[in-house]
Amino acid sequence: MAICQYFGNPDLFITFTCNAQWPEIVHAFENTVELRSEDKPHIVDRVFRMKLKALKDRIVKEKFFGTTVADLHTVEFQKRGLPHVHILVWLADSDKPKDIADIDRIISSEIPDPSIDPVGYEAVIKFMLHGPCGQANTLSPCMKDGRCSKHFPKAFTSETIYDRFGYIVYKRRDTGISVEKGGTKLDNRYVVPFNRDLLVWLQAHINVEICHKGRLIKYLFKYLTKGPDRSLVQATNTNSRSVDVQPPIDEIKQYLDCRYLSSYEAAWRIYEFPIHERTPSVLRLCVHLKNQHVVPYNEEEPLEGVLQRKGVENTMLTQWFKLNRTDPSARTLTYAKIPNKYVWDSRKRDWFLRKRGFQIGRIVYIPPGVDDVVYLRMLLTKARGAKSFRDLRKVNNVVCRTYKIACQKLGLLSTDQEWTAVLQEVCQWGQPSLIRSTFISLLMFCEITEPLDLFQKYWEHMADDMAYTARRQSSSVYFDPPSSSLQNSVLLELQRLLSYYSTTLQHFGLPTPELSDCDYTMNSLIAEQLDYDINEQNLRATSLLQSLNEEQRYAYDVVYNSVLSAQGSLFFLYGHGGTDATTAHSRFKIPLDLDHTSTCAVKKGTHLAQLIQEAALIVWDEAPMTHRFSFEAMDRTFCDIMNTPLSGEGYTPFGGKCILLGGDSRQTLPVVVDGGREQSIDSSLTRSHLWPHFKVLPLTVNMRINSNPNNLLPLYEGRTFQDWVLAIGNGTIKQTKFESSTFTDWIQLPDKFLIPHTGNKIEAITDVVYNDFMANYEDAGYIQNRAIVTPTNRTVSEINAYMLDKLKGRATTYYSSDSLEGDTANKSNLEEEYPTEFLNNLSFNGVPEHEIQLKVSTPVILLRNLNPSIGLCNGTRIMITHLGENVIRGDIIGGSYDKTTVAIPRIVLNVTQHRWPFILKRRQFPIRLCYAMTINKSQGQSLDIVGVYLPKPVFSHGQLYVAISRVRSADGLHILVDNDGEIPQSYTRNIVYEETFLDVNATTESHTEAMEIDRDEPRQ
Repeated sequence: MAICQYFGNPDLFITFTCNAQWPEIVHAFENTVELRSEDKPHIVDRVFRMKLKALKDRIVKEKFFGTTVADLHTVEFQKRGLPHVHILVWLADSDKPKDIADIDRIISSEIPDPSIDPVGYEAVIKFMLHGPCGQANTLSPCMKDGRCSKHFPKAFTSETIYDRFGYIVYKRRDTGISVEKGGTKLDNRYVVPFNRDLLVWLQAHINVEICHKGRLIKYLFKYLTKGPDRSLVQATNTNSRSVDVQPPIDEIKQYLDCRYLSSYEAAWRIYEFPIHERTPSVLRLCVHLKNQHVVPYNEEEPLEGVLQRKGVENTMLTQWFKLNRTDPSARTLTYAKIPNKYVWDSRKRDWFLRKRGFQIGRIVYIPPGVDDVVYLRMLLTKARGAKSFRDLRKVNNVVCRTYKIACQKLGLLSTDQEWTAVLQEVCQWGQPSLIRSTFISLLMFCEITEPLDLFQKYWEHMADDMAYTARRQSSSVYFDPPSSSLQNSVLLELQRLLSYYSTTLQHFGLPTPELSDCDYTMNSLIAEQLDYDINEQNLRATSLLQSLNEEQRYAYDVVYNSVLSAQGSLFFLYGHGGTDATTAHSRFKIPLDLDHTSTCAVKKGTHLAQLIQEAALIVWDEAPMTHRFSFEAMDRTFCDIMNTPLSGEGYTPFGGKCILLGGDSRQTLPVVVDGGREQSIDSSLTRSHLWPHFKVLPLTVNMRINSNPNNLLPLYEGRTFQDWVLAIGNGTIKQTKFESSTFTDWIQLPDKFLIPHTGNKIEAITDVVYNDFMANYEDAGYIQNRAIVTPTNRTVSEINAYMLDKLKGRATTYYSSDSLEGDTANKSNLEEEYPTEFLNNLSFNGVPEHEIQLKVSTPVILLRNLNPSIGLCNGTRIMITHLGENVIRGDIIGGSYDKTTVAIPRIVLNVTQHRWPFILKRRQFPIRLCYAMTINKSQGQSLDIVGVYLPKPVFSHGQLYVAISRVRSADGLHILVDNDGEIPQSYTRNIVYEETFLDVNATTESHTEAMEIDRDEPRQ
């Protein structure tokens, strides 16, 4: 796990089995007909050892799969004796399999065509076919409980995909190629995954698998380190003539704990061939309190002599402190990173600068219960440059009394004291309304154990504005409103805020307010929707109607008439980015983990259910990027709330509600974890049973781009900027095929947009997008209208870190508190297998990092819906104005809540993914720096200046289109491409799934005809 912690999960799992028919082995028995391979196991072992060394050299030294940064293997011996080896391989980031094409290039699960590859065909049918088993051979060793324990035969599949549990399903097409074995026809369903070149070269069974999914790691390491099989054997005297008299049996004396070694394993150990090998090596780092380290000694050795040994007081830890006092370079490393650059001399008991090689450090695991040492170990995973045990307890130049307190100050521990500290900080500078909204955020997202105690301590701070209002209404500055009345007013306001989340004060054990003080009987969610000035909205509507183009006016009339007639129609407003469609986000409690039976967490009779019943029109933007299961879950919930049938006669989609969805199928599709093209398309709205009920309203004019006259000038190959963007979205732009690439979707980018670069690419693009940055970094308007977009989160982090370093001053670091959620017994086992520092290194999409570094005046983006009523929604950008110990203050950038001051506490996020066998509980500020953002996250943004950074090409449908269509003007678009190999820097990939347009276009054509007929009819 130390190697995994340093390099991440392994990439390849290889099982290589000895072949007793190798020519080198057969040749040794040519003149000894009576002898077989098991009679001379030393020959078999030596040949296998040579083959294994040759395989490792080819993988590591010759870089067969790419640059190898780590590897380990273990040799096992089959029950029949022949040796085999399990190998784990970690590849460099640049060589890791990144997509389905990379996996298919490395691994195959199909029988080659004998007419095209006869050598590969012969090797596969000889070494890589499983079975026959099942009904054809019930006595096969793989059979357990009447079925194959290896799950053969596999299903046919047209392409390689990942299933929902993170396991890979390799491509197994029904090619018609098969071979008969044991009277059974075996086809691609029986092929064990292999690498063709290694198989042909080694002429032996060699199974190659992709294994970078975390759920497999625990299984793999247990497979590598499992112990021997055990059997109970009894030795009896069969020559005894007396059957009536049985001697007394002493089972304890007769029992021997022995291990059987086959001749092959015995010979292997006689030759002293290694059973396990790994590169790089791992150094176990000790942890102890001051003067409490372990000193080994012989029983005969006098204690005085032990204590007088030279260097007896020196340990890895104490000498690390000494190293930090004398070597400035060492102060940049944590305790676990010291072996990377320094070597431990066990004889001299000291650290010395490493001259060659590399080693990974692993701090020993400390079980819960040894409190001081546990907290000391926790600090050692973070501390740099500590010169003594006292320095480890220092936080912000203040020495804490205990290691535990130091951990709390760093945010490494989860306690309810933090929530008290949050409100205490907000009370020092926040308005009462901000204190109330912060308290609501703590209730909803922070798992407070005693909410009532927290309320009782701070409710008076929440009531300051209410007391002031009461004094003004009484016309006397000396009026002192009763505490009971003020507390009730606070409770009423808190209840109103909680109604946005469809929950109540009683749910958190808080008092129920009396409703006599004012009228709170109306549904607050409905009141929020009706909270507008009718006259102002009428004026705005008149102005907007006059500005609509012909397509927009037709769409407006169709939807408006449907709402008036209560027809319950479904519409899909189909237009490319920037069509100025009026949209709204979903608020229907759609679950995160969706399947085909999911429903929304909305109960009948609640305020949210009443809001749905009263709604005349529901508008939802960016629909194509939402999984179809979300709409189907909403459909089931609405039918339940509206008391309409879910299917059959009388079924009306969405319970008869009028739904208007907006979006563009040229943009990115729903994210399907580890899914391929087929899975992404299948997840889209157009593949839902609801889609035939929608009427498509096309908008073809890009209002964002069309508003700028420069965008209508010729740009490239006679196209305007608008036409060029649309051609990229439709996939109709000219494509090029390069010999050095297997892809055929390369397109050339206009020179006008390209950023020339020779050195630091990140510096080049940030200098263009954030020009004159140091003079404007505090200006929210400057930050609001520009951003860099890039395909991956890793690149986003690199750009954000670079921009943060440009700002003057020291960054404030916030650490998350990471732990495992689960039952006590299982949790204890998992905590030992996945220590805290391993959890700290995990990253998840949409989840804050373990370590966040911030400075005042940096922009961040919110990763959770904290409080929509004050603008704290997922995707909100905020300019940091104050960095507290427990709470962050900032001003919202842009939108309806522009310049609103908000407080952001740490919240508890429970993260679960099928790839990991646990639920991670991370307590952290739900934010991320946002000088740069992923292309997917930028969807919906309209910006003046956009930098598109492509260190690698895009990897999914619509990403390039989304990236270039975020900008309002062609003058604001800048692109930096960094292609590897021989592909010119003016080319990049444009991935378009044409299937996404088929259903939309078919429906659009029919409705376009209707639109032509309706155009001459008078407007109502």
